[in-house]
Amino acid sequence: MKQKEEIILLLLISIMGCKTSSAFNDSAGMIFASSGRYEEAIRNFNDAIKKDPSNVELYNKLGKVYYRIKKYDFALNAFDHAVLLDSENLEYRKNRGMTYHKLDEFVKSLNDFQYILERESNNIEANYYSGIIYYNLYEYEKALNCLEIISGNNLDSYVYSNVCTYIGSIYYEFTKYELALDYFNQAIKINDRNIEAFNGRGLVYQSIEDYNLAIENFTLAINLNNNYVDPYYNRGLLYIEKKDFLKALPDFNKAIDIKNDEADLYHFRGLIYTELAKLSWNLEEQLMYAKLAKEDIEKSMKLRN
Repeated sequence: MKQKEEIILLLLISIMGCKTSSAFNDSAGMIFASSGRYEEAIRNFNDAIKKDPSNVELYNKLGKVYYRIKKYDFALNAFDHAVLLDSENLEYRKNRGMTYHKLDEFVKSLNDFQYILERESNNIEANYYSGIIYYNLYEYEKALNCLEIISGNNLDSYVYSNVCTYIGSIYYEFTKYELALDYFNQAIKINDRNIEAFNGRGLVYQSIEDYNLAIENFTLAINLNNNYVDPYYNRGLLYIEKKDFLKALPDFNKAIDIKNDEADLYHFRGLIYTELAKLSWNLEEQLMYAKLAKEDIEKSMKLRN
C-alpha cells in the first residue's frame, strides 16, 4: 500500500511541480517518513512549514523525523518551535524532553518532564525519563520515587527491564544488596540481553565478595557487547583486587581501546604495570613495565588537569 501511495504521490508532484499546498507537502512528508525516505520527508515538511508557518503539528512531525535519524540538534529546533506555538501540549513537551536527554541536557530535559508530571502525575514516559535523569544527577531517592510509580504498570518488556535495572542500581548505591540483586535478576529474566543488568549484578556479587559470580556476570556482559567499557573496567579492578595482574591487563587494554580519554583507566593500568615490574625477575622486562607505568601515570595526570 505504501509503495502505491508513493507512486501516486510522485506522479502528482511531477504534474503539479511547485504548485503544491501545505497540506499536500504534509501528506507527502508522512508517506516518505513511513517508508524510510527521511530526507524527502524533511524537505516536504520544511516546504509545508514555509507555506503554513503557524501549523504547530508540522514542526512536531519534522522534529520526529530528525529524532529518528539522530539529528538531535535539528530535532530540538523543531520541537522548540512546536512548544513555542503551543506550550501546553504535553506531547510536544515530551518530545523536546526526550531530545534534551539525548543531548545530555539533563536539567532542561527534566524541566519538560516535570511540567508533564505536574499535570499528569502517573504519566509513564515522564516518570521513566525523570527517573533516569535523577539517577544521572545522583538524586537517587527522587529517581526511585519516579521509577517505582511505573514499575507495576503493563510496560513494554524492554522498558520494564530497564526500569528494574535502574531500581537495582539505586539499591546498589544504597548498599541494599539483596534488593539490588532481586531487581537485577528480574531485569535479566525479562531481557536476557540486558548488558547493564549483568554488569550491575556483577557489582553486587563483588560487593558481597562472591568473586566468581562477579567475574561470570562481567564476562556475560562483555560477551553481549565487547565495546561496552564498564564490565572490562569492573572485571579488571576485580582481578587487581585478586592480584591477578596478568588477567587485569588485557581488560584495561581493551577498556582504553574503547574509551581513551578516561584518566582512571590509565591510572589503574599504570598500577598494573608497576606491580608486574615488581613481580618480574627479568631486568629488561622490569624496565619495560616501569617505563609503561610511568607513561600511563603521566597520561592519567594530564587527563585530570
